[in-house]
Amino acid sequence: MTRHGAELHQYAAKGLHDQAMLIDEVDFAAVGRALGAEAIKARTLADLGQLESWLATHDNGVFVLDVAISQKVIAEFMAESLAAKG
Repeated sequence: MTRHGAELHQYAAKGLHDQAMLIDEVDFAAVGRALGAEAIKARTLADLGQLESWLATHDNGVFVLDVAISQKVIAEFMAESLAAKG
């Protein structure tokens, strides 16, 4: 299970339970490959090298970049918005 970060932070600030934000993780890279695209699930900055290589050698086509992000990082604008509402 995974959570959407923005929703998690907004609901948590209101003291609400995070169960509503739990969803099964979708492997968008696998979906892209199943549809004929080149694809990766990037978990580190180093993984982006695969995209860079693909861009250097392909004039056309589809590349799906599924980026795993941290739900622990709160964007500055979100922190400011939550502080203003609090």
